[in-house]
Amino acid sequence: MRFLSLVIHLLSATVWIGGLVFQAGVLIPGLRGSVAGAYQLARLSRRFHLLSGLALVILIATGVVALAAGGLPPLRRLMEKLFLVFLLVLGTGFQGHVALPRLARATPSDLAPAERRFAVSTTINAVLGLLVLLAALRLGRG
Repeated sequence: MRFLSLVIHLLSATVWIGGLVFQAGVLIPGLRGSVAGAYQLARLSRRFHLLSGLALVILIATGVVALAAGGLPPLRRLMEKLFLVFLLVLGTGFQGHVALPRLARATPSDLAPAERRFAVSTTINAVLGLLVLLAALRLGRG
């Protein structure tokens, strides 16, 4: 049971954080510069936010299962990881509820700031996601 929970946890983290890295490194640079590209980016990002939201729920559930099955890891390292996850959830909330709607409503006159806001929030979230992965590695090493 613990192994299965860990595999599901890692797959969910891959979907969430891998998707952020893909958005920051591929989608945003490829679709920037036009209103049509911004609308396409917003449409694809909404779909990703649904998938990443499901991945987050699964991550929380499997994380609780892992803690219950394996005991409490060193508290400081656990708190570091949970703090980074908290920041990532806040960043994802900003991206999905502030930056993404502004991008979707962008007109030619306000396209550049909307794209920049979305790109910066996505990049910050991708970096936070990678930091969460590093914290998870530290946590697993005890």
